[in-house]
Amino acid sequence: MLESKDYWPSIDFQWSYGFDIRLADSRLGGSECQIRSTSAVDEGIMDELIARIVANVGVDRSLAERAVGVILEFLCKEGPTDKVQALIDRLPGAQEALQAARGEEGAGGGMGGIMGVGSRLMSMGLGMGAIQSITREVIGYTRETAGENAVGEIVAAVPGLSQFI
Repeated sequence: MLESKDYWPSIDFQWSYGFDIRLADSRLGGSECQIRSTSAVDEGIMDELIARIVANVGVDRSLAERAVGVILEFLCKEGPTDKVQALIDRLPGAQEALQAARGEEGAGGGMGGIMGVGSRLMSMGLGMGAIQSITREVIGYTRETAGENAVGEIVAAVPGLSQFI
């Protein structure tokens, strides 16, 4: 008989000032990404980035927020865990975006990698041009916020990502 751990990701909760959740799913090759919220600074969903996407890509705010969450979740799953986690920790609102994206997983037909994230974004009603533009905005914003070296290492480590930026 299989144990429940064979079906569900492990989840560790640590309550302090905010919350800290560690997710590890062996079905995803042991990838991990933490969701933490430790201050009121993290509230909201990356307002500046979302406003840029709305203005430059022409999608509505709700769709922009959802797309950013899906892209960050993709980076979390596919990128080098330590580098992506450091990036996520430096972006106010990224934790909430990740949490929202994880809450609506399912689209993408079970595919992983760049094809899976593309399918998820297309299922939201985005075309390839909008997906590429949103991805460029996210990567550009993270470069401005976290620095070229941090983002460059992540982009280089994720197969197929460089063709979108």
